[in-house]
Amino acid sequence: MKRGRVFSAISIFLLIVLTTLFSAQTRVAGGIGTVTVTGPTHLLPGDTGSYTATASSTLPLTTPITWRIFASGITSFTQQTSTLSTTFNLNFGSSTGDKSIVVEALTADNQFIGFVQIWINVSTKTIVTKAILTGPLAGGVNRSYSYTGIVFPLDATPPFLKTWSATDYRTGTTRCPSPTVTVSYMWTAAGNKTVEFIVSNLFDDYEIPDANAPRASMMTNIVQDYQPVTDVSLNGPTTGSPNVPQLFTSQAVGAGGVQPTLPVLFNWVATGQTGYQTVGQTATSTREYVWPNAGVYDVQVQGTNAMLTVDSPTAKRSIQIGGRGTPSIVVDKTDLTFGRAGDAATDDQNITIDNGGSGDLDWNVGLSHRYMYASPSSGRNYGKVNISVDSSSMAPGTHNGMVTISSPSCNPVNVNVKVEVKDQSEDQPPFGRFETPVANGAFQGSIPVTGWALDDVGVTVVKIFGQLPGGAEFYIGDGVFVDGARPDVAQAYPNHPNNTRAGWGYMLLTYGLPNGGNGVVTFYGSSTF
Repeated sequence: MKRGRVFSAISIFLLIVLTTLFSAQTRVAGGIGTVTVTGPTHLLPGDTGSYTATASSTLPLTTPITWRIFASGITSFTQQTSTLSTTFNLNFGSSTGDKSIVVEALTADNQFIGFVQIWINVSTKTIVTKAILTGPLAGGVNRSYSYTGIVFPLDATPPFLKTWSATDYRTGTTRCPSPTVTVSYMWTAAGNKTVEFIVSNLFDDYEIPDANAPRASMMTNIVQDYQPVTDVSLNGPTTGSPNVPQLFTSQAVGAGGVQPTLPVLFNWVATGQTGYQTVGQTATSTREYVWPNAGVYDVQVQGTNAMLTVDSPTAKRSIQIGGRGTPSIVVDKTDLTFGRAGDAATDDQNITIDNGGSGDLDWNVGLSHRYMYASPSSGRNYGKVNISVDSSSMAPGTHNGMVTISSPSCNPVNVNVKVEVKDQSEDQPPFGRFETPVANGAFQGSIPVTGWALDDVGVTVVKIFGQLPGGAEFYIGDGVFVDGARPDVAQAYPNHPNNTRAGWGYMLLTYGLPNGGNGVVTFYGSSTF
């Protein structure tokens, strides 16, 4: 095992801002009751807002009630109602900015009930219209799970007021400038757990989300013995006729073929068809498609009982509708580099194969040397091939090989394989870089911690640590490698193993740091092969 610190320390100042939030507070001056007002807290210039005022008291209130309404830039007016509430409309025209609304209420015998003042904002700012929430559908006890709330539209005007609530947890509200935020929850008892995300624009310190604020919720099934989805299958026809329904079936399984924890989400995508998702208490999903024209069409399905990502188990197949076409081989990389230094060697790497033409692509994998292995060695249309190298008996130096993807229906494609074998004394330390957060910055809420790491043999994990003033160190988490995230690094270091997956990331929540995230924290990373 090879371990070393590979990144320069970065000091940042993490600041948690506690913002006092004001609702429509009643302020009574010698009154016998209270008055409240509800309505929109933001208007576009020229829009009309409808507001409802309500009076209440522990004493009898004689009607009719007289209401006096005062609003910024609008002539005051009165209304009378036989009930304890009234509705009125306000239009501030083209005037923008923060506007005050004051409502007073008096009884029929001229007793002052009370008054209320609220503030609204009139501007051309983009309003939040929808809240989006993503997270796992199922999980196990005593495991931490992340949920991401997204503001829509993404160009909505910040800052935002975001409220999170979850089963067995207290509700928390934060002020945040980012359109996305991620939180984590852990449950110690099994059961269905509900997570809710509420968001609204925060145009001034007096605004809070009202009952109509956009919100999203989801449920996670927490069980004692969690079985994640590890693979999905996709069965269906390979040929068909135009305008004839074609039925496809997908099955999700856990490790060793066991049934995964339910529910399972299936995400269906097909050429020329609308995307489709199913969530249910079954590990099987079916989908029927009709294509009106001849051609080759792809059907793909992802299955997961966690959060749907690009890495969720995927199955894909093609169907020929009408006459057949000509396939072609497409691979996601044309070079693979493996390394060895002493007993340390590069792990297996993958090649993704797809059909870039029409018709069915039946492919085979050929290897130039006996020390190379491929699994599977054949397939149809889309597939991932695992390539491994046994370098244990190789002499020091550079060894070149080749993986050939061939098909009787089209030209072959070659993938170059290079194996660099060194003595232990020639082994180079891993290296990399922190990209975010920037040094000496002030942050709050969620912070994306990103960077990249490479090694002459391979990097399997990047661990992120923090250090407080005075030297106290603590572990934060592991960075997640994302294949294809840093093409610039892959281009700059073409001869390093796994150079296409050098980029890594981690979403850090500042309130989980020591001292609630207040103070100076120095971050550093450590890579391990």
